Amino acid sequence: IDEVLAYLSERHALETTEFFFARVERFSTKAEFNSSRPVNHGPWSQVKLQFRKSPDAIEVLRRTWAWLKQHEGADEYFLYNARNLFQAMFGNIDGEVVSLLLDRVENGSSEDLKLIAHLLREAPPPFVFNQRGFVIAFLEKCRSVSDDLLQLAMQSLRISATSGVRGGVVGQPAPEDVK
Repeated sequence: IDEVLAYLSERHALETTEFFFARVERFSTKAEFNSSRPVNHGPWSQVKLQFRKSPDAIEVLRRTWAWLKQHEGADEYFLYNARNLFQAMFGNIDGEVVSLLLDRVENGSSEDLKLIAHLLREAPPPFVFNQRGFVIAFLEKCRSVSDDLLQLAMQSLRISATSGVRGGVVGQPAPEDVK
């Protein structure tokens, strides 16, 4: 299934995006939350989605942001599934994704900043180091809006930097932690 979804995400990106939006919406209710994973992400994904290779990649990113904005104020069930979908679709947050987010940091509302904080929770561990300029701009903007928003942003970035699958030798620090 992962191979088929990877193929479809590259060649039929817009339709596959809508498919995943519907899955997240379906499995983001309290009753359905534990019945299925809307998208394989992180360690559950054997083959990565290929949205970024699609000719429609920028449009997928724009539609994804618009869809997320339609669900402003959503509960934690939706936010959990939505940020995992975002991570599965766009993987490392860099390039076009950082450009989109930076535009929202500079010109968006406090709700945009809150949404970015939720999405960054699933950023890969080196994100805070690889995207220092963005991270600083984001934290400064959050601080200018409210202390609560700054705390949410810092918590999300801390979680992204320290979470994830680790491997190594028992009794020794994991290579990811040393790095």
